[in-house]
Amino acid sequence: MIGFYNYSVWLTYVSLLSGVCGICFATNNNPLVATICLIVSGVCDMFDGKIARMRERTEEEKKYGMYLDSLSDLVIDSNAIVNAD
Repeated sequence: MIGFYNYSVWLTYVSLLSGVCGICFATNNNPLVATICLIVSGVCDMFDGKIARMRERTEEEKKYGMYLDSLSDLVIDSNAIVNAD
């Protein structure tokens, strides 16, 4: 399998999925559910870094986590922009 799978990465995946769902809901004129998705995504993003720092990781795991977290943040920010309409 591609990537690394630990608790912090799974939280980032949940955050990313929630962000994508939020964009879908925002474009389908359902801003309340889109906002809830954005909040869930933010909470997951808040805790994934804390959990990642508590765990011993290799340099590859750290780089993968940073890349995935940056991608997730980009999607979440896009959700906020789309939802702002």
